[in-house]
Amino acid sequence: MGTLANVVSEIAHAHRLAADRRSFVRWSTDIMAYRLLRVWGPRRRARMRTITLADETRLTYRCSRGDLLALREVWVDEVYRLPKGQCPRSLVDLGANIGLASIWFARTYRCELIVAVEPLPDNARLLRRNLRQNGIAATVLECAVGPAAGEARFAPSKEPNSGRLAREGELAVEVCSMDVVLAALGAEGAGADVVKIDIEGAEEALLGGDVGWLANVGTVVAELHCDDGDAQAVVSALEQAGLQALPDRAAGGAVTVFVRT
Repeated sequence: MGTLANVVSEIAHAHRLAADRRSFVRWSTDIMAYRLLRVWGPRRRARMRTITLADETRLTYRCSRGDLLALREVWVDEVYRLPKGQCPRSLVDLGANIGLASIWFARTYRCELIVAVEPLPDNARLLRRNLRQNGIAATVLECAVGPAAGEARFAPSKEPNSGRLAREGELAVEVCSMDVVLAALGAEGAGADVVKIDIEGAEEALLGGDVGWLANVGTVVAELHCDDGDAQAVVSALEQAGLQALPDRAAGGAVTVFVRT
């Protein structure tokens, strides 16, 4: 019953958000197919969809569980919604994937300065497409992010939103430091109103190094991967930088919002 209720709820949201019948049918079909994609082959996963939302946003995604989960989390569950009264002008999107969060921030908060960081070439291509077809002039950095610049190995996953840095990874990727990422905003003082972090466990390494860059960040929204490291170490690093987790968005697998105290 729980699964059925979730499907019905998601379809109701799709009906509310979709601009037209065609987009609603496409999205609803994919919501139901999401439960079956574990057994469908790569050919089905490679299919592309484009839907139009009521606010004229156009979203292109793949028929994969990863893209469909991200679509639900960002546009239906609104997991990145900020506390009431925040109006961020600038966003750094770490682990931008195909751009769903970047576009949501641009539409919801009218962010004018966006840097989207994504290491996987296939994701980065779709990220650029989504930004372009929505007229969003973001800067895309095709790299991973880490405590220092360099090169690292990346281990892709069968789901395009869950690859990660790994010593035995099959793909070589560039790594950018946060100083470089923030400088790409082009804003005076190289600061960001919001930094969104969803980097599949690499947040512990990122925040385990020099975190002086956090002094120029107003809010952090982070997905903490507790199974892959020490989530409390991440929370402690943010708290020491003057950022406090909101009590109703506690750490532990979901997105946590940290605001400057």
